[in-house]
Amino acid sequence: MNGAETIARAVREAGVDHVFMFVGGLVDPFLPVLSGEAGLKPVLAANEAGAAYAADGYARASGKF
Repeated sequence: MNGAETIARAVREAGVDHVFMFVGGLVDPFLPVLSGEAGLKPVLAANEAGAAYAADGYARASGKF
């Protein structure tokens, strides 16, 4: 198990089902892991602000973290 798999498992066990992120060098190792993990859906944004606003809107609309 690598670092990305460990983090994905911890996030899933915390009850998170959507992960808001943007594409970049530091995030690239997570994409294959997230696409294979049941229960985690990656939501990609063009930049950090877009991911933050999308996550905030999702949290407000769904009542989830």
